[in-house]
Amino acid sequence: MTRNSSTFNVWDIPTGELLCTGTDSTFRSRTLAFTYNGKTFATYGNVGVSLWNTHTGEKLTTVYLINHNLIK
Repeated sequence: MTRNSSTFNVWDIPTGELLCTGTDSTFRSRTLAFTYNGKTFATYGNVGVSLWNTHTGEKLTTVYLINHNLIK
């Protein structure tokens, strides 16, 4: 994932396998974090947080920030 980019790649570090590639055109992501089991990751951007399936790259949901409050 590149800073302020809308495109990301998720790699399995031990094997070097590309798990998924995705694009979030809703907002440019600034941060990426994985859940403890590695099945889901979150991207944070200028308007909210999106949750993704690590293996498929499918966006599961987005929670938007409006006036610094989370709105689903």
